[in-house]
Amino acid sequence: MTQQLSILVQTPAHSQVAGTLSYLSELALAPGTLVRVPLGRRETLGIVWDAASHTLAEVDASRLRRSPAHSTPWRR
Repeated sequence: MTQQLSILVQTPAHSQVAGTLSYLSELALAPGTLVRVPLGRRETLGIVWDAASHTLAEVDASRLRRSPAHSTPWRR
């Protein structure tokens, strides 16, 4: 089942991309999980976030890599 994930990524201030980005994934990833996601023509490090998003991108599940989830206090 496809899920929408809110991913927080670091972007340059001049990029006009703010907040979290949404990606579709077949993987169920917990908030706090570090992932590599496509952003433009490159891949960047992101973290699965609790917040809603405004931008939607289709992601091949094979491009997401799991790592242990970070706790809620760590994400605050």
